[in-house]
Amino acid sequence: MGRERVLPDDYANHLMRDVTGIRIGITAGDHADTVPLLRAGGFAVRTTPQGTVATRGGTTIRLDVLPLGEIGLRSVEFSLSTAVLHRHVERIGNSELVVGPGPRAHWTFRFRG
Repeated sequence: MGRERVLPDDYANHLMRDVTGIRIGITAGDHADTVPLLRAGGFAVRTTPQGTVATRGGTTIRLDVLPLGEIGLRSVEFSLSTAVLHRHVERIGNSELVVGPGPRAHWTFRFRG
């Protein structure tokens, strides 16, 4: 069952439609605990030199195994309800949100160690 069957189409009134990707730095212990949960949730899981990539229903989750001092949210990718013509960049604290051009946005978070 997709989210479209259980959630209203309120996204149509907003530019952001869906989260299509997320990248997170996690510890080896958290990685070991999380991968079985992704498999149980129906994600297709593959191992990479950095950790794991899991995909399902148009969403990709990338888990990078990192030392404790480097863990945290790295990036989020979005699909948009409509394509935008020009690239727009917003710097928000220690992050950068890039919208367009086209029907995509990418939000990156810089690690501050």
